[in-house]
Amino acid sequence: MLWKVVIEGLICSFQFLSTVPLKKQVPYEQKQVRVCVAAFPVVGAILGVLLFGLLFIMNEWTNVSPLVIALLLVTLSIVYSGGLHLDGWMDCSDAFFSYKSKQGKLEVMKDSRIGAFAAISLFLLLVWKIIIIYEVIMILDVKDYLIVVLIPIFTRVILGMKLYYGVTARQEGMAFGMQVFIQKKDSFSYFLMMLTLFLINVLFFQHLFVYVVILFFSSVCFYFISAKIDEHFFGGITGDTLGASVEGGELWLWMTLYLLLCFVTG
Repeated sequence: MLWKVVIEGLICSFQFLSTVPLKKQVPYEQKQVRVCVAAFPVVGAILGVLLFGLLFIMNEWTNVSPLVIALLLVTLSIVYSGGLHLDGWMDCSDAFFSYKSKQGKLEVMKDSRIGAFAAISLFLLLVWKIIIIYEVIMILDVKDYLIVVLIPIFTRVILGMKLYYGVTARQEGMAFGMQVFIQKKDSFSYFLMMLTLFLINVLFFQHLFVYVVILFFSSVCFYFISAKIDEHFFGGITGDTLGASVEGGELWLWMTLYLLLCFVTG
């Protein structure tokens, strides 16, 4: 039945992208995988709500410093994803700075060992993310906290769009294994989700309209830029490049929000 496939696909999406303890075994078949990829933004939305809740509670009901709150938000994101995306970020960093051919870079990404470039890039990613989030918390009004929900949603949309329209770098691995089951027309579900978000924004949260529009177009820019990087340096997408795009996309959007607060709405 349709509802059973939807539930199984949703469970598969959470099992794949999060550490939410859903132990139910679901069939890994075309219908379930199509729903799984379509539900990526839902997984992001749950993380966004958790981030919003933690930010609001800590900032409004406790005396915890903004720096500690920023660290808690980053930690929550890592725990929620199980470090899956960070692993992709580190593997891509080692491959990117190896200066090898595309095939050589793919071999580097398959190596389970962590190189110096992976450690350095991980350090810089986390430090910059904590600093930017700290700055956002210092500037952002309490009534605008809800905007942070969109950041993990948009990054999961980018992740799904790469699966729908990207060319896989090799005929194996996670990205290839999922792409064979999905269809480009399924990406229409993302259009409906984005349209729903904009309608909710217009009807109930007009004060966030500028944030929503700019974050959306910033996400589109990041999608095309990162897709070009995937193609040029790695020959296409892999599971690691998809994970790296989530981590890089989150930093990109937090930076967008920070610059927006500093130079536009501030």
